[in-house]
Amino acid sequence: MNTHSSSASYLFYDLETSGLNKAFDQIIQFAAIRTNLEFKELERHEIIIKPNPDNIPSPFAAITHRTPIHSWQSGEPELLAIEKIHKILNAPGTISLGYNTLGFDDEFLRFSFYRNLLSPYTHQFANQCSRADLYPIAALYFLFNPSCLNWPTLENGKISLKLENISKLNHLASGAAHTAIVDVEATVGLAKIFAKDKAMWRYALGYFNKISDSKRITQLPSFQHMHLTQYGYGILVDGIFGSDANFHAPVLALGSHKHYKNQSLFLRLDTENLNQSHSDNFQEHVWIISKKIAEPGFILPANRQYSSRLSALQQTLLTTNLEFLQNNFTLLAEIQNYYLDYKHPPAPSTDVDAALYLNEFLTNQEQAQCQKFHHAAHHNKSLIIDQIQKPYLHELAIRALGRFDKKLLSPEQLALFEHYLEKVFLPEATVKAVILDYKNQPKLTRPSALNEIETIRAHAAKNQLTLDMEQEKILSDLEGYLFTLSQPPVTT
Repeated sequence: MNTHSSSASYLFYDLETSGLNKAFDQIIQFAAIRTNLEFKELERHEIIIKPNPDNIPSPFAAITHRTPIHSWQSGEPELLAIEKIHKILNAPGTISLGYNTLGFDDEFLRFSFYRNLLSPYTHQFANQCSRADLYPIAALYFLFNPSCLNWPTLENGKISLKLENISKLNHLASGAAHTAIVDVEATVGLAKIFAKDKAMWRYALGYFNKISDSKRITQLPSFQHMHLTQYGYGILVDGIFGSDANFHAPVLALGSHKHYKNQSLFLRLDTENLNQSHSDNFQEHVWIISKKIAEPGFILPANRQYSSRLSALQQTLLTTNLEFLQNNFTLLAEIQNYYLDYKHPPAPSTDVDAALYLNEFLTNQEQAQCQKFHHAAHHNKSLIIDQIQKPYLHELAIRALGRFDKKLLSPEQLALFEHYLEKVFLPEATVKAVILDYKNQPKLTRPSALNEIETIRAHAAKNQLTLDMEQEKILSDLEGYLFTLSQPPVTT
């Protein structure tokens, strides 16, 4: 990402979603502003997507993004809207970025593309496309170029890196936060401020380039301690560490994961209980960070310049933990081997909508079948589905068309689609095998959503949560909508 073609552009974007489950929830708002590399606006997009018939919106999400269900229902069908979004992100030379997009939005897009038979990954690398994220860049600027803007301080005295707070304090955009286009405008404004320091902006963007990021990891200085010389020593900048740690922490580079491509592992060195570890309990006391190459966090060499912002407590813990690791280097090797070889537990019950990471990459023939499905007229898509031989693609295609208009399905396809809907809308008391994602997390059910509404209201009644009139209206309308969702009839 250090060099760009003449046609390169930034695509600043933001999503609002029906919930937080990236596999099962759906995008309800997509907003984007495309600029040239000097931040001159070229185009903007705002897309509203109507709810799928199998989507159960999260009440907590609804009161956060404040999108009324009636405005959501007026949107475009997901199949058509996601096609548009895919084209926008895959325009040649597009650098797609936002605020915490790689922590949330990008994976949400990936699953949306996947379940609608579109390539989940091409916007990351094909046609000179790439990605970035302003959230970790903000942490980097806070640490090493803090005078570039005003940093919001909360009532408890802690620094906040929330876009909403940064935008308000620095007048980056007007309008309600958590409205997609407003958040995009704020992100563009923030990028303009950061880019004023051209050298630091280029350096920050380098972290989203695989070659550059890999090189920075491999060039970390080694410890001078006798038993630690084989390990790289760095400072990892990441919002996950929070304001108490100034969004960064000293880490030990353990190496590349043996099974998960593109992941490097780091041991955090400023934790309080690390020196209580031994062979049969170290999983309870160590903090291991898995970092994908060209994704947050940002790794810096642990020299005097980059270590200068570590707090006194962090420095004390670092010294204590390094001494412990030096004296227990065989335990360190055991920790290293365990995590580099660790595999996530299998999830054999993963629903097809959530199986993106469990499937192999499509062959050229399978990709061509997916393209044929999208290019076909709506009334011909059912015929294309019958030509798709790969079982999971066949099932995804049935669901995609069924969500769009189940009248377009053949009788056999319709029976399969409605059998799936039966599982979605089974009464909670009778559900034995819920629909699960690849992390064994369940798809939200209607009874669970109604219980969420009651929980929100109970917390509000006890003054544990504040609801304004707009949020109360949104909850009431959502509750009414949920009651309209009924178990679909079974085709016989």
